[in-house]
Amino acid sequence: AYEIPKRDWSSDVCSSDLIDNQIRTAAREIVAELRGAGEVDFMAHCASLLPMRTINDMLGVPESERAYAARAGDAVIGRADPEFGDPADPVGNLLNAREHLHALGAELARQRRAKPEDDIISNLVQAEVDGHRLTDADIGAFMVLFTVAGNDTTRNTTALSTVAFDRHPDQRDYLMADFDARIMPAVEEFVRYGSPVMQFTRTALVDTELGGQQITAGDKVCIFYCSGNRDDTVFERPDEFDISRERNQHVG
Repeated sequence: AYEIPKRDWSSDVCSSDLIDNQIRTAAREIVAELRGAGEVDFMAHCASLLPMRTINDMLGVPESERAYAARAGDAVIGRADPEFGDPADPVGNLLNAREHLHALGAELARQRRAKPEDDIISNLVQAEVDGHRLTDADIGAFMVLFTVAGNDTTRNTTALSTVAFDRHPDQRDYLMADFDARIMPAVEEFVRYGSPVMQFTRTALVDTELGGQQITAGDKVCIFYCSGNRDDTVFERPDEFDISRERNQHVG
């Protein structure tokens, strides 16, 4: 059984060594279960497991809530997917999923105020900014953000990079020849090449000009990360998967 290592509660932040150990232990256990398993859905049985397990460990989500929290996080992103409700009512699906995560975060905050544990929620309820502490609503909103933003991006990067290595075995061999020295630049290429977030929208706060285009305050501007990560004025051979890139100024 997987257990979160305990530490002395004298520190006001979660130890990076503790979190690193949690992630390494979980990753080894997840991969170990794939050995000898035959043909599996890699996304379901590997890529999607580690991010939510890590998030749940860091936040202190109880085992009884973990499966539903993961599903609610998926529903926020895939709100128009019939797997998560009526595809004709994506807004309703989104609100229901967010409400569950928000309520879970607020409930964890109430519990940790009464009994702190070794997790981020306990840190948040004890933190002060200018003499003010976070409310249950604040921590509920954090729960939504952390669950959604930390989950989808990581699992998509893992899955897309696995496909890339399968299609480019020379890159896999290059990494494994000196893993410790090459894994960090490789991760940057995983993000650039996979572009796990395809696009986002931002609202201009002031009048400005970008690339010869006039933008007025209040305009919605769509950012295509996948396009930026294939910009041939920034990257040599932008469509190639190359983990040896030295200057990888991606927009992940």
